[in-house]
Amino acid sequence: MDNEPGNTIPMSMIMDKLNICPNHKTKNESFYPSPFHPQQLPTFSIKTNTNEWYDESLETGGTLIDFVCAYLAFQKEASTKADATRWIYNMVRIPEHLPLALQGNEKRHQREDAPLVFKKAGLIEHLGLIRYLEKQGIPLAVAQQHLKQVYILHKKTRKHLFVLGFDNEEGGYELRNPFFKGCLRPKALSFIRGSVPGTATVHVFKSCWDFLSARTRNIAPFKSDSLVLNAYECLGQVYPYLQHYGYRTLYSWMDHDAAGRQATAYLSHSIHSIEGLHHKTMSPVFAPHRDVHTWHLARLGNAEA
Repeated sequence: MDNEPGNTIPMSMIMDKLNICPNHKTKNESFYPSPFHPQQLPTFSIKTNTNEWYDESLETGGTLIDFVCAYLAFQKEASTKADATRWIYNMVRIPEHLPLALQGNEKRHQREDAPLVFKKAGLIEHLGLIRYLEKQGIPLAVAQQHLKQVYILHKKTRKHLFVLGFDNEEGGYELRNPFFKGCLRPKALSFIRGSVPGTATVHVFKSCWDFLSARTRNIAPFKSDSLVLNAYECLGQVYPYLQHYGYRTLYSWMDHDAAGRQATAYLSHSIHSIEGLHHKTMSPVFAPHRDVHTWHLARLGNAEA
């Protein structure tokens, strides 16, 4: 239906995001190479006055939501209307304004991380990384489900490094080892699907260590979906992952400090427009510790890493 969320976004904008340019235009119609064919045959058209599409070779068309469902299926990705709506808002999102205390040090990360070059990623096997995980209180079996062993080159020092990599939704990695902390751009949040399809609950964590700590204490994989910010600067990316997905409760696990309290307030404010979604902060669970990871280490009897 035309009034479905997402259909009001111009299809031409989505085609631009896919780097597909029109072959030619008329007053009311634009003609494109078809995104459904390896040869990109010029059979795809968009009516600018109705924002609808039609592909002659497929003999089908429809709304923007219909297009994205078909495109995701063509790419062998999850292709429900909820998946399509999330994909659309991820493609066109404009980062929301964050309080100054949550802005993070984007320029600092950019400058520090620019020299890093990705080489390869695989299972965690390096003994130093396994011992590092032990110090962080994370069992190897849990880590293998959510982390990778990443091999990178630091161009400035010409050193090759083995690090733990936590991948995000934009193809980047958070990188950690006992002597290094960095990020392979782009910086973005991470989404971890729960073990129960269509779950009504979602957890939001600040860092991969907080997520892995909660995951370790839970023993079994989470039934709920999880979002990991990786940095407070990614708070503005959360909303598209919540809207139109049917969640009823959001559990947030933000730090016990000023920035964490601001992040908690930001999440409460940002979901006001999502009908039926309630926010519950989980900070009392790990009080008086600063964050979930510190609490987890304290429960294990480890010194803070």
